[in-house]
Order: sequence, then structure tokens, then C-alpha cells
Amino acid sequence: MQKLVDANDHEIDTLLKRLKPTTKFEYASKEEAEFYGANKPRFVNPWVLHEGKLVQLSELTPGLEQYFDDFKKQHQNLGIKQIAS
Repeated sequence: MQKLVDANDHEIDTLLKRLKPTTKFEYASKEEAEFYGANKPRFVNPWVLHEGKLVQLSELTPGLEQYFDDFKKQHQNLGIKQIAS
């Protein structure tokens, strides 16, 4: 981070100013997005004790595995843009 600050480059400085907790972003369509690119959705599929055996929750919940797959396909790419402050 310090190397970026020390670069003394206008474009880098402009981007660094956006790295504040108060900077707000929102999801955006491909056409409106400042950044649009690959997304890697993650899911929690915990192990649970069922009838004395450890099994993953998706094995006990009909349709959950299909939901994960469909969601990944639908959200392969993601767009974001900064909200005006």
C-alpha cells in the first residue's frame, strides 16, 4: 500500500481516495458498471449430524445443490459502481 501512496501518480491517488469505509458501491448492470468482470460465488454447505452420520446439508435439502449451480451460472459476472456521495 505504501508503494502505491509513494508512486505520486494522479490516477493511483484518485483510486486510493476511494478506498475509505465511507465509500459506497452498489451492484450495477454491465452497461452502468465501473467494473464488470468475473465473479466467484461461494456457498457454505456445512456438515451436519444426521442419524449418527456426518452429511453435508445439501444432501438433506432437496434442490439446494441445484440452487447453488443455478446461482453460479447466473452470477458468473458481476458489475459494481460507486454511489454518488
